[in-house]
Amino acid sequence: MTYGLAAELQATGKDPEREAASFHEKGCTKGYVKSCTSLGSLAQSQGDSGKAKVLYARACEAGDAGACDALASGYATIGSKDALQAVVYSRRACELGSGLGCRRLAIALVEGKGVVANPSQGRQALERSCNLGEAGSCFVLADYLRKRGFGPNDPKAAAALHLINCNSKRFMASCAAVGAMYRTGEGSVQSAPDKARKLLELACGAKGDACVALAEMHANGEGARATSSERSRSTSARARGAARRSSPPAATGSRCSSTRAARP
Repeated sequence: MTYGLAAELQATGKDPEREAASFHEKGCTKGYVKSCTSLGSLAQSQGDSGKAKVLYARACEAGDAGACDALASGYATIGSKDALQAVVYSRRACELGSGLGCRRLAIALVEGKGVVANPSQGRQALERSCNLGEAGSCFVLADYLRKRGFGPNDPKAAAALHLINCNSKRFMASCAAVGAMYRTGEGSVQSAPDKARKLLELACGAKGDACVALAEMHANGEGARATSSERSRSTSARARGAARRSSPPAATGSRCSSTRAARP
């Protein structure tokens, strides 16, 4: 059932989508860039990628970060020959305050996709994306710090950032990651089984691997001593985790401090 203005338009025999496009055409012509972006999105949904690209480019040049993101995403999916264009528009989106644009730019710079690899600049872009509120970017930043993405690995900084991302944004992938680090005492991170169990319990609702690790901790009596009832639940937790491992993780997503600020 259709409601509001769309219903009124349908009652008069008018096409709501066409009417909306007409208004956006007027807005775009008058210089309202959001209308140009909306027209680009409409053209894209109708399969007219050429028209969409022209409209997105117009809006991006005029300062709409969403249009720049759309162009970057389009070029990134076309193929490696257009990787440079994807970087160009990602950089523009990042400059306009898009956390997603900054993250796409950062990954390109760290991994050398479309540009010469520059991990230092990539780190700066990823920190900016994290500070713009992109919880996924905070996770990627911590992951790079943990796995030598920027040179020497820094587990302590990675754990601190994952903990911030877990506590302030409830990003379950970070809860699971830092829980695993506290469980094993990875690198310079001191082992803290009790803290690990709490983090893994929090993450288990969304991350299958966290359920498996938590079940193992219960079964092995790691951390706070497992009660008999907890041990009896370990089998079901392990089964639940195994089932979730075959499914895509649910992303959840306050301002995120940079890794430098996150260091204890």
